[in-house]
Amino acid sequence: MQNLEIYNEKNSAVLDAYERLMAYIHFASEKEQIRSLSVCSCRPGVGKTTTAINLAIAMAYSGKKTLLVDADTRKPGSFKRLYMDTMPGFTDIIEDGIRLQDAVNSSNIRNLFYLSCGKKSKNPIELLCSSEFDKFNEEVKEKYEFVVFDTPSLTTVIDGTLVAAKTDAVILIAQIGLTNLDSLNRAVEQLENANAKLIGVVLNRVKKRDYKKYVESYNYFKRFDKEIKKKGLE
Repeated sequence: MQNLEIYNEKNSAVLDAYERLMAYIHFASEKEQIRSLSVCSCRPGVGKTTTAINLAIAMAYSGKKTLLVDADTRKPGSFKRLYMDTMPGFTDIIEDGIRLQDAVNSSNIRNLFYLSCGKKSKNPIELLCSSEFDKFNEEVKEKYEFVVFDTPSLTTVIDGTLVAAKTDAVILIAQIGLTNLDSLNRAVEQLENANAKLIGVVLNRVKKRDYKKYVESYNYFKRFDKEIKKKGLE
């Protein structure tokens, strides 16, 4: 097991946004327990991986033993946000029977663990449709309190939809200036057709002044903060 150095965001506005996202997932989990979550996007380059990493960090800071899984098996390792020599990984567990404890890496953040994508799969679709992937999902939910899957973009390959359909919930990442309404609607329809449980859309690259104005202007967020304090999530 390696100890992976994961970048830790220091911007207070960004931290606040991820804490609110974590709290929203907590509230959604009260209706139906959410132990695993897919982070999806309509297209590459909209901050999906950044969101997955920071959400996993927020969950870990809240005291939950959290596993971040890189389920994007098609992107070359040198393009990964958390690129390290972290073999074996996700594909090695499912295809070769490598034990989970022999592939998971610890990190510089307490309660946060990371599983790389592993070797390049010859047939990612077959891998994600296999009973071994189902067994993997059950095992990680037994050993970790929360599991975040970073998936390929939905419009690129079908892989992200297959992962999303097998996790407890999904959030969809969009970015101002890059994600249009048509592609967002197509992504939502794609997830619904796969019976994936979409619980919300995260909008990235909101200007700080607009975010602050939005938060301060709506009574919803005042009620939201009261709920956070009430439930001891601060």
